[in-house]
Amino acid sequence: MKRETVSGMENIVAVFVGPHHVQDWRCSFGHQHAGTLCFSRVDMGIAAAQQLGSTLLICGDSNGGSDVRMLVAHAQHHGVRCVEGLHKSHSNTVMDAQSTIDYIAGLSTTGRIVLRLVTDWWHMPRVIIQTQRAIRAARIGPDRVVLQPHSVLGWIPPAKVLTGEALGVTDALRGRPQQSRGIPVGKPDATARHRKRAPDTSSQEGERW
Repeated sequence: MKRETVSGMENIVAVFVGPHHVQDWRCSFGHQHAGTLCFSRVDMGIAAAQQLGSTLLICGDSNGGSDVRMLVAHAQHHGVRCVEGLHKSHSNTVMDAQSTIDYIAGLSTTGRIVLRLVTDWWHMPRVIIQTQRAIRAARIGPDRVVLQPHSVLGWIPPAKVLTGEALGVTDALRGRPQQSRGIPVGKPDATARHRKRAPDTSSQEGERW
């Protein structure tokens, strides 16, 4: 989507939609929920977008886009004036980062963009790496987009998720494609698809967010 030319500096907040709570994966800090979907990430993004008067991007890949649509409506209800939902089905963090940079590449701006990335602390390293890779792939000038992490702090996910994130960072730094490592954790639709294909892989590492 093209927008009018803006000079100077522009802030954009990008939220990478979080996982659903399942079994031992559950935050305990009183954030609003819709079923099993926690709003902790999007609420931090809403606060940042309101403070900065900026566009809010909500990026996700679960449940046929219904999570993204729900969170876009949630942000609009809380007064964010410009919200864009970016959804790619059956996707992952790599494509979420690419969708974010594709949006920025389509802007008609003459100044620097401060892209404020919002996700959980344990997911942030991989988000930064994949967003940097997407910027290079889009051939956007290295000084045009400045990344500013906004990490949701606090709760600790299951060990297999932390292991998967560490392996994902290693893959990204070595230029390897993102890999699935067993039944996805926190993605209800992806979990159902995976179990239909490979019902005996419950002992493997979960897919990363």
